[in-house]
Parts: sequence; C-alpha cells; structure tokens
Amino acid sequence: MKLSWPGFTHKATLVIAVDSELFQLSKGPVMILNESFNAKDELHITLIGKKQGALILDKVKRNRALELSLKRSFESIDWSFKPSSETILIGRKKETIDETGMVQTVDQKSVITRTEMTGMALFYKAMKSIDLIHADTPVPPPHITL
Repeated sequence: MKLSWPGFTHKATLVIAVDSELFQLSKGPVMILNESFNAKDELHITLIGKKQGALILDKVKRNRALELSLKRSFESIDWSFKPSSETILIGRKKETIDETGMVQTVDQKSVITRTEMTGMALFYKAMKSIDLIHADTPVPPPHITL
C-alpha cells in the first residue's frame, strides 16, 4: 500500500491514519483490570514521535533538501500492515502542569495492538542513510492504540 507523504503533525509527529472499521471497537467503555477504557476516535500508527520529530524538523529547517529526500523515501515504501493477535495493556507516568503551575504526575494507560509492518524498518534505514537520525536509533515497534 503506497501512501502520499502526510507531513508532520502540529505536534511534530509523523503518523499513518488507520481505518477504525478494520477493528470492532466497542461503542461504550470497556473494563480491563477494573479500569475503564474508551475507544479512540481516530486510529493511527506513529512512525516518528514528538521528540524525534522535533529533532528531524530542526534538521529539515536548516536543509530543505532533506525534506524532499524524506518525502521520496516515505512514498517509495509499501506501508501495508497486518494487526497481530497481540493486544497489550501498557502504561507510563507522565508529568503535566496543572492550572496553578504545579507539576502533577499522571498515570496513563492504553490498550494497543502490535502490527506487522516491514515499512517501518525500511523508513528508519532511509532516515539513517540521509543522516536525519542517528545510526543507533532503534526502530519503534509498530502498534495501534485502540
């Protein structure tokens, strides 16, 4: 499945939209381990997260030719994916600043499904070859947050 270059989001991420019709998501909350989860309104696979995206965009801003190389690399890849049968409950602690300016730690939990997607590794290899990311940057595991 070839895709047109989507460009970076306003959060400096690069994502591929996923049709929610591919999944039979619940219309109401689902209880998992005594916690309630709601289905996401939109589904996507994140190729590049915020921190990495900000670094890449900084390099692109200084050398516009890199953006064209990135776009060409993206558009040359087959972005087909297959959801695996592996569905995982993940969690992390995230610091946020409340309305009084105080730092609060929030537990975030999500339900994800891993995907098989060879294009992710190819894209990271291409970004390394044009020096957009370090050679030792790991390829993130492709997944969809449900």
